[in-house]
Amino acid sequence: MIFNDWGEKENIKFITDNIVETIEALCQQSGKNIWLFGGGKTISMLLEADLVDEMRIFYVPTMLGKGTPLFPAHPQRSKWKLTGSKTYNNNILEVNYIKE
Repeated sequence: MIFNDWGEKENIKFITDNIVETIEALCQQSGKNIWLFGGGKTISMLLEADLVDEMRIFYVPTMLGKGTPLFPAHPQRSKWKLTGSKTYNNNILEVNYIKE
């Protein structure tokens, strides 16, 4: 997650340190789902810690060079089920998966 000076608002928290530990603690609390925005490094950490049960991946048709990989180089084996997809007018494709 990218930290900025917006600070926390109601149910929005910016996490910059101890990401896995913070998410594990949030999972133990009562309440609704946790929705995280992040890139390759964030998803890699959370997949390795088995803290992801749903993914919404957005494909943006822009060439960015090498960039940061979305998934770790050596991911642990897991199975994902496609639950839906949607194409937007700006040619962005959203693909949704849940962990089986």
